[in-house]
Amino acid sequence: MDISGEYMLTNVREMASGFLLMPDHQFQFFFSYGALDRQAKGEWRQEGDQVIFNSASWSGADFSIINSSAEQPEDGIVVVLDPPNPMLAAYLHLSLSRGQADSWVQFRGPGELRLDPQEFDSLAIQFEFCPERFTVLPITKGHNQFVIRPEPTLFELYLDQFTLLHTVDGLSGKHPLLEGVFEYHRTGSGKP
Repeated sequence: MDISGEYMLTNVREMASGFLLMPDHQFQFFFSYGALDRQAKGEWRQEGDQVIFNSASWSGADFSIINSSAEQPEDGIVVVLDPPNPMLAAYLHLSLSRGQADSWVQFRGPGELRLDPQEFDSLAIQFEFCPERFTVLPITKGHNQFVIRPEPTLFELYLDQFTLLHTVDGLSGKHPLLEGVFEYHRTGSGKP
């Protein structure tokens, strides 16, 4: 039985989400809620009544340091987002303690953060709307001024053995980003 097709999340207000299962066993996933869009892609397989989704592995970095320098130590630590983006910065957090609990500080304005001088060996950066992961960037010892840039993978979602149940009406089970159990009704063929 060919189960390739479009499967749309049902009975959830003010958002849209779904899976496209293509006949060649590739899939695309999307999630849209207001201005937030997340997506995933990869391969799917069917084992009995289960459909299992796997994406390529996360690269480990949604941000990169594009410039760093050693300025006057008394100036403290300065991290600047390039290009400036107040909408992104409002949900961006930094840790100088490799992401340990209670070590996160929120960016301000268009994307600049100034911290008191202190010892550290990396920048950990997390985007609030991607809570499942954060990036740890090693730094050059002695540098205290940094310019960071988000990578195109920032909104990419990575699925590892994510499983849904194939039913008469479509798919049923968890959602990659939401809590609870959901129904995904089949709405079209598996052609993009």
